[in-house]
Amino acid sequence: MAFTNSDNGWAVGSGGAIVHFDGVNWYKPDNYSNIPTLKSVFFSDIFNGMCAGLNGTILTYSDNSWIKETTSLTRDLNGCAIFGNTYYAVGDSGTILKKEFKKDINASQLFTNNFGNVVLFPNPCNDVLNIDIKTPYDCPSVTISVTSEDGVNLFNKPFNPENGNLSCSINTSGFKSGFYLLKISGGNYSKTKKFLVFK
Repeated sequence: MAFTNSDNGWAVGSGGAIVHFDGVNWYKPDNYSNIPTLKSVFFSDIFNGMCAGLNGTILTYSDNSWIKETTSLTRDLNGCAIFGNTYYAVGDSGTILKKEFKKDINASQLFTNNFGNVVLFPNPCNDVLNIDIKTPYDCPSVTISVTSEDGVNLFNKPFNPENGNLSCSINTSGFKSGFYLLKISGGNYSKTKKFLVFK
């Protein structure tokens, strides 16, 4: 299991299972077939990760997707790590794998995979919920919606971020005490956060 922050976690397991935590729920993002059991997962940041497992299996994560790498290894791999552009995996019988990836990452690419840090405050709130969001640079418009636990939509409004940032507030004075789901969506991106109203 690996977490890059409280809203982004990954876990791997038997049968090539890969599951992702988005701050609210765990879900299986893709249907992978013919992948052996995975024993280790590591993320250097929210954009770059890897996992390793039986029979020399290695998957790398970038551009918001997993890729199965081709290796000549047949030994089981039990651990993995990333340092800079170098990916490492260790396994049975003293196996150590080192592979360097040269990636040119510029500022315009850093937020193209997903919404970055989302901060809700105060949480719990009473009359006002403040929202700060790091947005993808290719996402000129963001819609924020709030749904109650019983599925009633209470708020839905578009916003325009500036330079990859969005700060706004929602009036919650008319909300009853309880948990609510805040959904942020724009383009191909979405993220859900939970907050509490306490009167």
